[in-house]
Amino acid sequence: MPMVFVHGVGNRGGTLYQRRSTYQELLARVFLLPAVSDDPASTPVFAPLWGDAAAHARWRHASVPGRDVESLGGAVSDLDQDVVDAALEAVRWGRCEPDTLLLELAAQGLEDAVAVLFAALPGAVGDIGALTRAAHVAVQVLAYLRTQEGLHPEADSAVRHPWLASLRNDRELVTRLLQESEGYAFLPDGTPSRKRAPRRPEVLGPEGLLATVGWLRRKAVSAAQRPLRSRLFPALSDTVTACLGDILVYLKERGSVAEPGPIVRIVGATLDAAAEHRGDGDPLVVVAHSMGGNIVYDLLTHFRPDLAVDILVTVGSQVGYFEELKLFHASDDRIPNADEPKVALPTTIGRWVNVVDLNDPLAFRAAPVFAGVEDYRIPTGALWAHSGYLNEPGFYERVAGRLRSPR
Repeated sequence: MPMVFVHGVGNRGGTLYQRRSTYQELLARVFLLPAVSDDPASTPVFAPLWGDAAAHARWRHASVPGRDVESLGGAVSDLDQDVVDAALEAVRWGRCEPDTLLLELAAQGLEDAVAVLFAALPGAVGDIGALTRAAHVAVQVLAYLRTQEGLHPEADSAVRHPWLASLRNDRELVTRLLQESEGYAFLPDGTPSRKRAPRRPEVLGPEGLLATVGWLRRKAVSAAQRPLRSRLFPALSDTVTACLGDILVYLKERGSVAEPGPIVRIVGATLDAAAEHRGDGDPLVVVAHSMGGNIVYDLLTHFRPDLAVDILVTVGSQVGYFEELKLFHASDDRIPNADEPKVALPTTIGRWVNVVDLNDPLAFRAAPVFAGVEDYRIPTGALWAHSGYLNEPGFYERVAGRLRSPR
């Protein structure tokens, strides 16, 4: 049973991309693939790198405005400190010590702290072995969290995890979290359980998580020394610039069925390679992030209608919005109408799950536009929601739970 990851905007080849891809494949193998495959360890996983054929700014983004642009008139003052403090609190970066960043999050919800910790891993840790061990640690941690949720469904974090009150910093949080979650795992049906299995240090080593704690601390110290505007503007402008650039280049160069563009050829060739690994009755699973979802939909409905995908998971994607604007080759301007209130689910897609985060400005629903699509919401409460989905173990675990159940 093959699986294909199709990345979103802003991805380019290099060490960090390879690290993220490896980490995401690890998380898929330990959480998602067991829901759809009898042999997740041997499932071939493909990841076409189409970003290198996307946008290339000839002046290296010199057109993006910065603080060095001359004022049109009158002095522009920095934000009032009270506004800065309030915004920092809202994103949970302010009014706490750098050593207690995760601990402050955990006081409101331990799962939020866990999401930040694991999402930051591929940026903080370069060793593939440490990433592998951390992916296995995520299994026991999430199984522990789900068990506590089941035991105390209405309780807050302090009641579910009373041991939090005794901790002094983030390193203690990670160490204690590993102790509390030891022996927890998921049964084949996805139910969390405590097996009390013997600990295997070679698998559950915490060094990657502790290194991430240090990395987050350095980020927090750096952030606290700069005005809010200088922290948020580059992050948001980079996201918007990458999104606009890659979208515009794809639409300009996607080509035709007879002469498809480079991005269409790259992703199409990978889907062909994955399809060749299908055995009789094996499903083909595609997880497409952001712009990747638009590319896959365009492929399956126009460029390569001969390809079939059994399970399509779009996450943080704009497929619904693109169809509202009728940007796909297969878009029909006559829909919606009285007889066809929605676009029919393409015959090339068996099951389509679309995941959105309400904090992600680039994520759109698909179910109001396409018949048969399942929309689900996943909350991160973070400004980095758009780039964070595929680095969070909880994303894979929750999608696996949905795929195990009928639509």
